[in-house]
Amino acid sequence: MNHFKLIRGSEQGYAMLSLLAAMTIMALAVGSAMPSIQHASQRQREEEMFWNGSQVATALGMYYLVNKRYPTKLEDLTKPITAVPGQGQAATQPITFRIRAWALTDPITGEQWKIVRAGDPIVNEFIQAHNASIASSGMY
Repeated sequence: MNHFKLIRGSEQGYAMLSLLAAMTIMALAVGSAMPSIQHASQRQREEEMFWNGSQVATALGMYYLVNKRYPTKLEDLTKPITAVPGQGQAATQPITFRIRAWALTDPITGEQWKIVRAGDPIVNEFIQAHNASIASSGMY
């Protein structure tokens, strides 16, 4: 007795058809889920970008408080910055802050962030792109 012939010849077509239908349904389900997975991935990178930006902003503020000037390069923020509380502050112990080197990389573009000063042409490009974006969205 052959145990591998459980499906009769007339039933093989139905089994193949139902397998093909199941594979088609699975392919459609996976295909419809892809945009939402890509959207979630983009959202995660944007949240990471804002987190990194807030860490850099905090480190810049601490650096300025301690050194009375801003750093000339962002890598200076990866070294510990220790602020000693002044009079009238609640904390009595020094506060040390530093950021990890990976926080200096934009997770969206993968490029290293750089210091931008007032009058830098990239600031004007950003302002023009932002204004164009607002104008095209009809917000104003």
